[in-house]
Formats: sequence, structure tokens, C-alpha cells
Amino acid sequence: MMSHVEKTVSKLLSHGLVASSGDVALYGRDDEIVSNRTEIDPRTRDLFDRLDINSLLVISPSPPYREILRVLCGGSENTIEPRDGETVLFLHDIPLVDPKDHEALVKTLARRKGCVLRDGRIVSHGTVSMEQAFVTASSICFSTFVKTFLDFLNFATRNGPIMPFSTRQARGIRDLLSTVPAPPGGGTLPSMPTGTPSEIVAAMDACGKRTVEARLVDSFFGNLSWCDGETLSISQTGSSLDELPGRIDRIPLDGSSTAGLTASSETGTHLAIYGETEARAILHGHPRFSVVLSMYCTETDCRHDDACSRTCPVPRRVGDVPIVPGEVGTGRYALARTVPPAIRGKRGVIVYGHGVFCAGKSFPETFDSLASIERSCLSRYRELVGS
Repeated sequence: MMSHVEKTVSKLLSHGLVASSGDVALYGRDDEIVSNRTEIDPRTRDLFDRLDINSLLVISPSPPYREILRVLCGGSENTIEPRDGETVLFLHDIPLVDPKDHEALVKTLARRKGCVLRDGRIVSHGTVSMEQAFVTASSICFSTFVKTFLDFLNFATRNGPIMPFSTRQARGIRDLLSTVPAPPGGGTLPSMPTGTPSEIVAAMDACGKRTVEARLVDSFFGNLSWCDGETLSISQTGSSLDELPGRIDRIPLDGSSTAGLTASSETGTHLAIYGETEARAILHGHPRFSVVLSMYCTETDCRHDDACSRTCPVPRRVGDVPIVPGEVGTGRYALARTVPPAIRGKRGVIVYGHGVFCAGKSFPETFDSLASIERSCLSRYRELVGS
């Protein structure tokens, strides 16, 4: 269990969610409770006694999340309402809890995967694995970032329902915006796997790690694939892009195998894109400003405003990149229906409140497309808010 603690603390650091190991209190229970902390206080033991959990994570997040949570914790609301589709599906909303009210924390964690303490810390837990606690904390960081910068964009442009920002808060958001780095290029990613399974896995693993390092995906979201015309190699559902070896399914396109049962939930979208294009590689990430701009809409009196993510009929784009609605799964509004026709002849497609799909001949091409789309969205955001 201690090895899992050390691995998770290392992952929190490498993903930029905390600035130092001192900002992490991580606990895991096997025969006894183990932790990266030298002491385990009675309130922590009480949580393990009263909740059906095997791990507990408390972090003081690094900038910019620390400053964002200060803004969100400053109001009178009892919950934070995420705006992006993935987090709404995964977390619904994020409770705010008084750090001095232990009973409120117990009740909250008994029914929710995590919460934010009003002092700016994030608390999450796992019932089966420690990775669950990491995923929830990472998702909270992502969703609060997207929500805050979308709310500020509407505030700065006087668009739609406006969340008020004080002069001090607005200055703080602009200061944070000035520190956001543009995503880098793909560097020395392997170009074209020659076809052996091990080489394909190595190329996918390198691209996945680069995507995480560039902060173009968070938590366990995102997926990627390679198709040689006979076999689709695709990341498994729930896999982390920086830990792909052993988590890639090889699916024969002739339907001769059930190997795809554990494949990404967006496998159908990947197959449909390959059917519509000459691509061999697909990368799907959740770059933050691409997600923010996908939900920025200046339409008024729109009869679709309660179902934008599924049915928005208004053609929108950022530069040359289309923004489309769609949802995971099958049916009329499935991503497998909305993304493939829009991506044909384009470097990528932004899905409303969800993320970006990029398709190309190689992983360097798809990564560079994903990074360049996010750079364009960051630049456009700065233009809109006047920074």
C-alpha cells in the first residue's frame, strides 16, 4: 500500500496539481492506515471508521487552482456548479464544506466522491483504489479552472448570465491568465509505427505521456488510437494517457474478436473518423481553453440553450476549427455522428464542453494539431478579455 501512496504523490506533483509533497496528505488502508504523513490525526481515523473507503486524499492545490478556489470559496453558495460536460457527468456538482465542521465532511463524503473545503483544500476518496481519489481531485481542478475562466469571459465581455467578479478578483484572474503557458510542440515523438504491437504501444505511450506533460488532458480523460487498416489499437476506458502499457486494446476490424470490450467509450467515434478520413492516428484531449471557448456563446433567445451540448444547431468555430455538439454513446446525437463529418479536411474538431479530437497520418501530426488548437484558443481568449 505504501508504494501506491508514493506513486500517487509523485503523480500529483508531475501533473502540476500540487507544488510540493508537503501539500499532500494521502492515506490508504490495508490492514492498517498508511500515509505520506508521519502522524494520522483522530479525525482522519474517524473518516475511515465511518465511511466505506480505502483511501483518502487532501491537497492544497498549486497555482492557478489555489487562486481559483479562493474565488469560488468566497461566496455564499454551498456548491460549485461545473460547466463542462465530462465533469458534470462524473461529479455532478462540487460541495463546499466548512473545514471546521467534521460532521458535515463525513456526511458529504458519504454521498459524494469529493469536495472543496472553504479554506481552498480539496478532499477526495477511493472506495476500491487510490487512483479514484486522484481522479476526483484532478477532475475538481480541471472543472473549477474551466468554470472560472468561462465565467470571467462572460463577465469581461458582458455576455449571457454574468457571475460578478470584484475588481480584486478580476485583477487576479488576469494575472493568472498572463502566467498560462502556451502548449509546446510534439518534439521527438515517434512518427510512424512499423506495425509490430510493441512498436505501436511504444508510439502510443510516448504520445500519451507528451499529451499529459503538455497539460492537454487531465484526470483519466482523453484517448488515442492507431489504425493500420486491419487492426485498431486504442486506449482502454478509464486509462491514463501517461500509463498506457497494458491498457491498449487491439481490435480486428473484421469483427473476429471481442477484444474491444474494455476499449475506450469513444471507440465508435474513432472508427467513424477512420471511415471518413485517411487518418491513421487519432488523439482526443481536453485542453482547457478549447473547452472554455466551446461553451462561449453570444446567441440570445436560443431555444436550444438547455441542451447546447447535444443539439446546438448554430455553426461555430475558433479560427478554422469547427465546434460541434455531441454526446458519448450511441443515438442521434452521438459523437460518432457529429465529429466525423466535421473533421474531414480539418486539423481537428472541438466538441462542446468536452474536448478536442485530432486526426492525422502520425502521432506527431495529431499532437501538434491538438497543441496548436489550444494555442489558438488561448490567444483568442486573451483577445476577448482584452489581455
